[in-house]
Amino acid sequence: YTFNDCKKLTTIPYIPSKVENMHCTFLNCTNINTVNIVIPESVTNMQRTFYRCENLSGTIEINANLNGTIINDETDYVAMFNYAAINTDCKIILSGTCNMLNNIISQAGNPNIILKESN
Repeated sequence: YTFNDCKKLTTIPYIPSKVENMHCTFLNCTNINTVNIVIPESVTNMQRTFYRCENLSGTIEINANLNGTIINDETDYVAMFNYAAINTDCKIILSGTCNMLNNIISQAGNPNIILKESN
């Protein structure tokens, strides 16, 4: 809940390599817009990380160590992008080494959240 409901936050700060838990980190940060961030391998929980980041747009490299582990009766990536990037002109391009990228995109159910095309 680090930045939960922080309406003045418009960008996402650097995420250090020792961070492990990003549960609800940017929940309801509705003014975050253009991003270009990397989620480090050390992260093992991204439940609701970008939930309701309505204006979120840009590239997110997810290298987090997520594998569908159940935490409090939910997967370690549940609702990561629910209600995110829902406004016009928003687009999130995901890439990275995380094994769950396709599941994350599928769960979001949002055509504005896509997997980066491989070269």
